Amino acid sequence: MPNVTANPSAPRRYDKEEALALLTEEILSRTLPPGHPLIERVLAERFQLSRTPIREILRRLERDRLVDVRPNQGAFVRTLTPKDMQNLFQLRIALEPVAAGLAAEHRPSDGLHAVRAQYDAAEARDENDPGELVALGQALHDAIAEWTDNDLLLEMYALLRKQTRLVRHMAKKSLELEHRSFREHLALLGAIERRDADAARARMREHLERTGTDMAAWFRTS
Repeated sequence: MPNVTANPSAPRRYDKEEALALLTEEILSRTLPPGHPLIERVLAERFQLSRTPIREILRRLERDRLVDVRPNQGAFVRTLTPKDMQNLFQLRIALEPVAAGLAAEHRPSDGLHAVRAQYDAAEARDENDPGELVALGQALHDAIAEWTDNDLLLEMYALLRKQTRLVRHMAKKSLELEHRSFREHLALLGAIERRDADAARARMREHLERTGTDMAAWFRTS
């Protein structure tokens, strides 16, 4: 029987979920920039999938508000507008203070200690890169959503998280602004450690209102 070996030059075949995850990350990281066309034929060839799963992927990206599908034109990476940013922060201000209050009541000790250790390490460093502070803040927001013990809230937060990443990658990273966010996050973390739900809700609201104002200013001048 002949020895049959795989062709190393043959393109890899992705499954639908792998292709969706990769396209999502490329959009959120702006590897695929706003307005970039997502052509079914090109995507089918890239991922070695038929047109049917590619269309399903594009519909899911549209549902997550990462892609615009235009009749008779095709699919394009979504371009955020100032109104989109305003809508995003309105919803975040409605949802995330609730999450912070629930997190203060339900947070697990081991998860809390892990986040605190990350913040203590950052606070001890002489300098921090803005990108590192952004990642640290995102980790805290993610942890708070997880600590709510509320699956429906977590599902809603996941959608807002993707939109927030889009906004973050569109805006210029400022060390001054990220230091301000870091201090606000420290205050928020402290309230959650003390199981002070009222303070946690207040600190989260103040942080999001300030961040939304800064982002709106960036959109006006960009």
